Amino acid sequence: MRCLAVAAILLAPGCASIPTAGDGFEDRLLATIPEEWDVDNSDSRIFFSPDGRSVAYVVQRVEKDPMNPTYFVVVNGRRERDVARVGSHSGMCGFCGHGLPSFTSEGGRFAYAYRVGTDEKGREAVMIGGQSGPFFDDVSDPVFTRDGRRFAYEAEEKGREFVVFDHEPQGREYDKAEHPVFSADGRRTAYRAFNLSEPDEDGYRTTLSAFIVVDGVKGREFDWVGWPVFHPDGDVAYEAKKDGVHRVIKGAAPVTQSYDYVGDLAFSPDGRRMAFVARIDGRYRVVADGKELKAEFESVANPFFSPDGRRVAYTGMRDTMIVGEDLPPIFDSNGRECMVVDQEPGEDCSFIYEPRFGPDGRLVYTMNQGNDWFVVHGREKFGKGYEDVGDPAVSPDGSRFAFVASQGEETFVVCGNQRSASFDYVRSPVFSPDGKRIGFGARKGRELWWKVMDVK
Repeated sequence: MRCLAVAAILLAPGCASIPTAGDGFEDRLLATIPEEWDVDNSDSRIFFSPDGRSVAYVVQRVEKDPMNPTYFVVVNGRRERDVARVGSHSGMCGFCGHGLPSFTSEGGRFAYAYRVGTDEKGREAVMIGGQSGPFFDDVSDPVFTRDGRRFAYEAEEKGREFVVFDHEPQGREYDKAEHPVFSADGRRTAYRAFNLSEPDEDGYRTTLSAFIVVDGVKGREFDWVGWPVFHPDGDVAYEAKKDGVHRVIKGAAPVTQSYDYVGDLAFSPDGRRMAFVARIDGRYRVVADGKELKAEFESVANPFFSPDGRRVAYTGMRDTMIVGEDLPPIFDSNGRECMVVDQEPGEDCSFIYEPRFGPDGRLVYTMNQGNDWFVVHGREKFGKGYEDVGDPAVSPDGSRFAFVASQGEETFVVCGNQRSASFDYVRSPVFSPDGKRIGFGARKGRELWWKVMDVK
């Protein structure tokens, strides 16, 4: 059976969104998939909006050429155009690439990258709410502002890479532009760009300079820059390297001492605290508020803060893999990793998926140990007795915890001692604002439902 934790990589990101009272907390039959459409063994192709009002799914067609199937997306019963691929090109196989087709946060529009044509003359575009953007040689899947109104993605045309905001290209004047981001209010934009050398005999181009572009204005040039991050006060921050020295830049000025390496920059929600990964005396450590967090790991990654900014968590790794002299070791598939919260390591495991703090400050994540999967909420671990678990959700006050589990051919939602009815597939549980109900997407045969369970 396919693991729910891994399958969740392809789910609509509904767990973090809470519908308003009455919007998503009544049972609804959203769609029935016609018998003539092939959706067998394709639960990862079904996406529910976080408000429980919409559903989309991807259909594969093989009758024309089994070696080159085509696909189309159906959103609330509306069939969209036939395409050669749904999703961007990198990573996973089949209909979806490294990005995730998904509903926007307000739930009203379904978004995905797609390709038409299977040969070198094929073209790619991004579909938002049934409206296609311009075609390019290659595109990434889109990212959105918090309110879902604006979007951005990367594109390539005739060997030049640039960014696209709201279907309008930017950064074409640079040799390469990538990683577009928005400020919290969605009004400001930033991305990373490069000046590159001419190609050598193998076609490789080296970086001559790198810089951040904010609201269309080019910033200071460095030897290297990291991805831009908007500080809660609206300034852009990023890691920068100049003459072998790494610092964090905020606005136009450095805000840290010099290090041999700086990466994985993060701020607390109120902007008062800052954390990042740095190389200190040959070892990689998390630095929070200017202080080194010492730990006996080969490498560390991805620090982040709790909603109130008081707690900091990060990933600690053992048995790692070296990827370069100037980069921290990364997690090896045969290695071990654990979540560290306030300097207390959790249990070792072989895979951690989507760690985050709940509203009450307890850490939530899914992990793999051997052949078993577990969901973790604070110091509690759930999953024993089930074949698969994943997709954890926390009530707004943090008092209730739910997750999706499967046993045999049945899949259901678990919350405390309660269990929902069983379905062929379940995804994306979300609590009501009062925490007394859970809404979730479910498939029963060819029927796609938004179901609701009461919790005590």
